[in-house]
Amino acid sequence: MVNYWNKFDFKDTTWLSHKQELEKVFAVWVEGTLSAYYDCDTIITGDIVSRASVSKPMLMRFMHMADECFRNPMSPWRCEELYIPILEKAVEIEGIDYAEKLRWIDRLEKAKMNRFNTIATDFDFITDEGKINSLHSIGSQWIILYFFNPGCHDCERVSNVIKDSPVVQALLDCNALTVLALYPDEDLSEWNKHLGEFPKEWTVARYAHENERDKYDLPAIPNVYLLDLDKRVVVKDGNIEDILYLLENM
Repeated sequence: MVNYWNKFDFKDTTWLSHKQELEKVFAVWVEGTLSAYYDCDTIITGDIVSRASVSKPMLMRFMHMADECFRNPMSPWRCEELYIPILEKAVEIEGIDYAEKLRWIDRLEKAKMNRFNTIATDFDFITDEGKINSLHSIGSQWIILYFFNPGCHDCERVSNVIKDSPVVQALLDCNALTVLALYPDEDLSEWNKHLGEFPKEWTVARYAHENERDKYDLPAIPNVYLLDLDKRVVVKDGNIEDILYLLENM
C-alpha cells in the first residue's frame, strides 16, 4: 500500500463534500494496510499525515477517519499499533495550534499505555476474599486480564465464552493460566451484588488503591488483555475469541 495515495490530490478539497466517497477510498487503504501489517510487512502509516497536511481541512478529515477506523472500540479495523505512527506525526505537524493538538497528544499517551509487546503496568488488587495481591506477583504462564462491569450484557457474553472454553479450563486445571477478572469502578454495591457469578477458579478482584485506575486506558468495557509469564502484553483490548484461539495454538 506504499504507493496507494500517489495519485490522490490532497489539495482537492472538493473531496470534503463527498464524505462517503472519501471514506470508501480510505477504507480500501485501511484494509490493505491491515493485511500488510498482519503479514508482518513494514508499514508507515504516518506518511498519510504528511500528505494530508497540505490542507488543514483535509488533514482534519483524515485524522477523524483514522480515529474512527483505528481507535474506535466498535471498529472492525481497530489497531492502535497502526494509529500510533499517525498520532506521532500529527503532533509534529506545523501550522496546527497546540490547543487543537491536545486531543491527539492525549490519545497518543493512552495508545502507548500497556501497548503490544511491552511489560504491562503493575497494580495492586483486592480479591473477593479480601486478599491483597499484585499483577506482577502472579506466577502462571498466561494471564487473561479481564476488565468487567457487573450487569453489562457484553461482559456477560465474554464471561460465558471464557467459562465455556475447554482450553481455558485445561490451563486452569494445570495452573498454567490465571483469569483475573478486575472490576475497575468505585461503586462497591454493584461489585458486591455480582460476586457469586464467577467460577471459583478465577481471581475476582478490584483495585486496591484509588490512584491505580489511571494505569490502564479502558475506552470500552469489557476490555481483555492477554499477558505472558513475564507480564508482557500479547494482546491488548482484544477479541476474546481471538485470545482463546491464540492460547489454544500456543
